[in-house]
Amino acid sequence: MDLNEIQKAFVIEIRDLLDRVEDSLFQLEQNTTPAELDALFRALHTIKGNSGIFQAKRLESFAHNVESLLDKYRNDPSCFRPSDVPLLLKCRDHIESLSSAELAEGATGKIPAEVESQDQELKTRISERLEELSVAPARTSEILENEILSAPEQSAQGLNHLPERYHISFRPPADAMKAGLEPLNFIRFLKNLGTIECVLPLAEGMPGAENFNPQESYLGYEILLKSVEPGEAVEDAFEFIKENGILRIHSSASSLPDYVETIAALPENRQRLIAVWREMPFPTQDWLDRLEGKLPIASELQTTHFASPETPSAGNPPSNAAATSIGASPGKDPSSAVERKEGERSNVAHTSLRVDASRLDALINLVGELVIQSQSLKQISRATKDASLEASTDTIERLIEDLRQQSMSLRMVEIGTVFQKMRRVVHDASLNLNKKIQLRLQGEDTELDRSVIERIQDPMIHLVRNSIDHGLEVPEERLAAGKGETGTIELRAYQDMGHVVVEIADDGRGVNLEAVKRRAVEKGIMVEDQHVDPNQLHEYIFHPGFSTRDTVSEYSGRGVGLVVVKQGIEALGGSV
Repeated sequence: MDLNEIQKAFVIEIRDLLDRVEDSLFQLEQNTTPAELDALFRALHTIKGNSGIFQAKRLESFAHNVESLLDKYRNDPSCFRPSDVPLLLKCRDHIESLSSAELAEGATGKIPAEVESQDQELKTRISERLEELSVAPARTSEILENEILSAPEQSAQGLNHLPERYHISFRPPADAMKAGLEPLNFIRFLKNLGTIECVLPLAEGMPGAENFNPQESYLGYEILLKSVEPGEAVEDAFEFIKENGILRIHSSASSLPDYVETIAALPENRQRLIAVWREMPFPTQDWLDRLEGKLPIASELQTTHFASPETPSAGNPPSNAAATSIGASPGKDPSSAVERKEGERSNVAHTSLRVDASRLDALINLVGELVIQSQSLKQISRATKDASLEASTDTIERLIEDLRQQSMSLRMVEIGTVFQKMRRVVHDASLNLNKKIQLRLQGEDTELDRSVIERIQDPMIHLVRNSIDHGLEVPEERLAAGKGETGTIELRAYQDMGHVVVEIADDGRGVNLEAVKRRAVEKGIMVEDQHVDPNQLHEYIFHPGFSTRDTVSEYSGRGVGLVVVKQGIEALGGSV
């Protein structure tokens, strides 16, 4: 994996985390819960950690500021206000801008002036909010009484958050620094998870001066970390570097066989390795004495690893050496707990797999070639009139057709990915236009081709914004019309006779046909006394430059939005 691929993975990871941040903020706006605040904090914490690994200093600094505010909310959920959401959403947007800008300008260390200005402004607003929280009045006696009554339950829950000692054996891949990854940055990041009690470097792989390459990594590291974080979080700290390297993580509940496997997986001399471990406060000396007696087993395992034709040669570490051993809960069999946790992680990993779109397109093109060749083969088999060949050809044709259908299904994406983005559009517009709006979604699991999903988003944004600006009334007007003060926008998607129908509906005032007719006359599209069918009047709003608004605003007035919608949808073979 080269530096560009790693940076791309970093940006994708940031965007995924920011989507999670946005989702949590919308949830918190409706209902503030400790669990959601904790999820929000963890997402920002991960962003900060990843930024530190990639030396994105500005991004790391800003994420740290946001994290400090979220930590206040996490420790005291009563401090969080729904009115904090707009500020946090702006912080979310700035992190996205900052991540792109800092990676793009990494060589010069400069970022655009507008991004720098936004950075300072948001940091100031965060500081002001933190200052407000620091001078907030003390809790009332009623709240304290409730806390005292719930103390036994909280204490019981706290047992699950006692610090754990993690013994980490880390052997970076030799070409890590060539790919732009400094192994020490990953070790430094562990400080964000807890206390690093010791780091012992191992230099057994260090060559002589004549063979030394400063761009290669030769050192291994034995690390002792004390942390309340779960083992999975510790493993995730090495996400970008563990490929082709060796990472073994043990806790106080790891079993003796786990350590035996680790010794077999590591390249160092086994006696030397145990001698290094004896310099660490964990594992205990008694444990290491018992482990030393198991060295013959480790030797057999190592021979099996390197001799098996299914594993790499002795010159390269085995791929399964990157597995981790995470501790079990007290009172349970450690080995079974490890197997269960690894199984759980395996299930999660296979639920969703991120693949570059170009690879997917290449696969589909190859399947298309297979279909063509299978037809040629079928014609040849019929010409030879060989029954067994014809039967085999029919089987191959059927399998290729199954493969074609499966590969085409990989291009299908749920429209819910677009629907969810409309939540932000509705949220921001409702604040800017002083309208109360609820968004309802139906048919989020309806699937469309990836290329359609990518091109349908902008038209949908235009339609939703148009519905908010032209359709929904302000609360006072709705109340005067006998409606509830909160307007509703519904996004619906469903299959209909081989087509996908996407509907955007609102409970607002509807299209003002008189205003449409008046503007059509002004533009010379029709004469004043001309009788026009209402359906035709509806079509007029899609004319270039047509708008019923007299003034131009952020949301309407230029008469280009619906033109873009119509052209975009028709380019996809659809209709509005």
